Amino acid sequence: EQVALLRDVLDGIDPEKVEVLITASPVDRRRRDFKWLQEHGDFHYAGEKKDDRAVYTLIAEEAHALGVKFTDGAVELLVAKIKGNTRMALEETRKLATYLGDEDGPIVESIVAELVPDFGDSDFFETAEAFFALDLPWTLDALRRHFFAGHDARPLITTLQGRNRLHIQLRVLFDSGELSTTGRGLDKRTLERAAQTYARHFGDVGDKTNFNIFSQNPWYLGRLAEAARRLPLRRLIDWQSEFLRAFEEISKRPREQEQVMRELAARCLS
Repeated sequence: EQVALLRDVLDGIDPEKVEVLITASPVDRRRRDFKWLQEHGDFHYAGEKKDDRAVYTLIAEEAHALGVKFTDGAVELLVAKIKGNTRMALEETRKLATYLGDEDGPIVESIVAELVPDFGDSDFFETAEAFFALDLPWTLDALRRHFFAGHDARPLITTLQGRNRLHIQLRVLFDSGELSTTGRGLDKRTLERAAQTYARHFGDVGDKTNFNIFSQNPWYLGRLAEAARRLPLRRLIDWQSEFLRAFEEISKRPREQEQVMRELAARCLS
């Protein structure tokens, strides 16, 4: 309905001078406005269910137009940080290309990690990356930035718990001999074989969830596997208890959330 109100404005725009990017969800394909947009713009319909493949295509096309390339890991990280949002995909690709400038070489993971903010229902990548890299100084610095930006502790704890669940599942599969790695990450054949073996415990994979390791992107699991191989299962389970303890502590000390999280990091990583 809001797009319909813009039609008069859109009709008066010279496409040679101005580009307008509109994203909308959900949409009613029966409406005249939907059909009008199809006929009067460079139209992409991603479907009723968010499909990251459409976002990868948009990024690849925009990068090609800008004359830049992403490494596989960099584009995976970009899609994860922007939560598959098409508008952010285009804008962040343009920003990264501008940052790269005339330099040779592709856009790599470190550039994406540094320049692209976590979008929407954030996973707070920096703090989680620092924590599971077992780097206490980096974790404390990331926590300072997290709270300086006005964020709350609870979604951060949720992020740490969610990633730790995946580490626990990876560790169990490694210890049982069901899963192995190659020089480029997880061995996809062993991952697929494990998925077939244990599918009955998870039911339909459906949407991504950290309760089901087999719903995750193999590239992402390959990154997590680097830490999972270094961390014993007992330690990972203890961490889940520590995350719960921090959540309970925040309920008692709501005005000391940063201090509670710094104490959590010290207990787990010192």
